[in-house]
Amino acid sequence: MEVEMELPGAASLAAFCAADESELTFTDELKNILEVIALTGNYWHEWNLLKCLLSFRLKQVLTQYFDTHIASGGQQTLVSGEAFNDFLSRLLECLDSFNDGPPFTLQRFCELLLNPGQTYPNVDKVSLAFEKLLLVTSTLPVCKDHYPSKGEQGWNQAQENCMPGNVTVENGSSENRHVVDEDMLDVVTKEDKQSASDKLPNEEASLSLEKRTEDSEKNCGFLPGIGKPHALGDSPLLDGDLVDISLDDQNTTRGA
Repeated sequence: MEVEMELPGAASLAAFCAADESELTFTDELKNILEVIALTGNYWHEWNLLKCLLSFRLKQVLTQYFDTHIASGGQQTLVSGEAFNDFLSRLLECLDSFNDGPPFTLQRFCELLLNPGQTYPNVDKVSLAFEKLLLVTSTLPVCKDHYPSKGEQGWNQAQENCMPGNVTVENGSSENRHVVDEDMLDVVTKEDKQSASDKLPNEEASLSLEKRTEDSEKNCGFLPGIGKPHALGDSPLLDGDLVDISLDDQNTTRGA
C-alpha cells in the first residue's frame, strides 16, 4: 500500500493500522493528525488508514465512557435500550461504510474524539452525538493544500478557537445546564440546505408552468377554474379551438 511519507505522521499511521489490535496505542503523533483535522476541517492522509485510526479512537472513547458508567452503578444497556456492545458494533460498521471518503462532519467528529468530556457528561449523550455525526451521506474530498504544523504562526490561537469551552462539574455532580451543540445542529442544517437546493429547480419549473398556464388562460379567454377551452352558447367546441370571450360576456354568464 502506497503511503504519502512526506505527510507528518503518515509512517506512524501506516504502522498503527498494520499492528495487532492488542498493541495499538493512541500516541501524540496520531493525536496530532486528529488535531489538525479538528482545527482545519480538512484531511490529508489516506482515508482507509485514517478510518482505522478513527475507529480505534471511537471504540476507546466510548468504552471509557461506558466503564465509568458501569462503575458508578449504571445499567448495562443504554438509555435507548440497546446493549452497549451492539451499539458500538453498529456505529463502527456505519463508519466503515464510508468508502470514498469521510463524512462531511469529520471536523466535529474529531473534536469529540479528542475532548468529548467537555461537552457530554455521560455515555448516553456522547453515544447519541457520535451516532448523529455518522448518519449523513455527504463526504469530504482529500485536501491538496499545504499541511499545517504546530510550529506555524496562528496554530495555538486556532486550537483555542476550535475546542469547546470547559464544562465545570463541582463535587463530582453531573453538569446540569443545557448544552447547545451548534455543530450538531449544523448537521441537520447542511442536509436540509442540500435537500432544498435539489428541490428548487423542480419548484421553479412548477411555478413557471403555472404562471404560463394562467397567462394562457387569460389570453385565450378560458373561464376561471376550467382546464380546457370552453364555449358559451349552444355550439359544441372541439378541443384545441380558442374562443375570445369579452369581460361583459363572462359577467353575463356568471349572473346566469
